[in-house]
Amino acid sequence: MPEPRYRYADLGGDRVVTRAEVLRDYFAWWSDQMRAHGKADQISEDACLEDWMVVHWAWKIEEPE
Repeated sequence: MPEPRYRYADLGGDRVVTRAEVLRDYFAWWSDQMRAHGKADQISEDACLEDWMVVHWAWKIEEPE
């Protein structure tokens, strides 16, 4: 099964990233912020990805492109 991919738009246009790329670039910072706000018990890769999707107005690509 292929790795999940996500699409979002920024000032440079549409972007497509993989789950691994999101976690590599966002998880460390995000988990530090969660700990700083007393929410260490809510840290998980899935929760990080959900937060990243909200922040970036991203959506999961359901069909192969």
